[in-house]
Amino acid sequence: MVTAWLLACLRPSGPYPVLVLYGEQGSAKSTAARALRSFADPHTRPLRACPRTDRDLAAAVQNNWLVGLDNVSSVRDWLSDSLCQVATGAGFSGRELYTDFEEVGVGGARPVVLNGITPQMISRPDLLDRCLMVGLPVIGGGRLTEVEVNRRLEAARPGVLAGLLGGVSAGLRNRGRIELPPLPRMADFAAWAEECGEGLGWPRGGFCSDYRALLGEQNLEVLGGWSVYDPLCRLLEAADGEIRTKVAGLLTQLQGAATDLERAGADWPRTPRGLGEALRRHAVPLREAGIRVEFPPKRGDGHPVRVSRIGDDGHAG
Repeated sequence: MVTAWLLACLRPSGPYPVLVLYGEQGSAKSTAARALRSFADPHTRPLRACPRTDRDLAAAVQNNWLVGLDNVSSVRDWLSDSLCQVATGAGFSGRELYTDFEEVGVGGARPVVLNGITPQMISRPDLLDRCLMVGLPVIGGGRLTEVEVNRRLEAARPGVLAGLLGGVSAGLRNRGRIELPPLPRMADFAAWAEECGEGLGWPRGGFCSDYRALLGEQNLEVLGGWSVYDPLCRLLEAADGEIRTKVAGLLTQLQGAATDLERAGADWPRTPRGLGEALRRHAVPLREAGIRVEFPPKRGDGHPVRVSRIGDDGHAG
């Protein structure tokens, strides 16, 4: 996954996945992030603190090819949305400093690497779907000084760059010339990795298979941290795999099925509208977990919703 991300960083255009390095203290997350950045965008200040405003993020995007964020404890909703735009190149704008009406537009996709302690720092499924979550093990005995780490990195640099450029050469040669497997989300990234893989000795289709497995693990991770998921599963089990009701009615049922701890969660929906938005936001990970959410056309008062288990044939049932 990390090699594929580096290969993507060497493309002149996106979209680019967001590489997330996580692990407890002592797993060299910052060192790894700095080292990886050095292969795609060497910089005297490779990592920066998590931006507090869209203006901070806009400045980082405008002045860097690769944005590196260090020691991230949580990704707030506004930053999650903005990082999605940075990854895909949708662009965003922030108000120019000392003005009320002038905007500064930021366009074009950028690679991003960030690090933090737990994978739960990414909580919104739309950003998680654009992430590569890579856990780092704790370093035990035999630690090296930073001077020695940098010395070994510089010694390895020519070989690493040669390998990456060999992959890029294969990718350019294979563009549109090889049969690709079915592509997951971030299809351009997955296609590029498959096309480059020949130059690195990867089996055809092997990257997409591993990438799909990683996305499945990440979807389960985000559902495990969503306070609505377990009560929803209990309701589905009691209802033999299908619930047809209004969104307001589903919220009432969920409140009855949830524990006090689950209802006290910061992400617990307080209104039917909030529940509807949360269900739409989690539609992809829910579907990956075998649960389909549908919103039939509105008739009369309230918004209808159907939640059902997906059978082995891929249909609700």
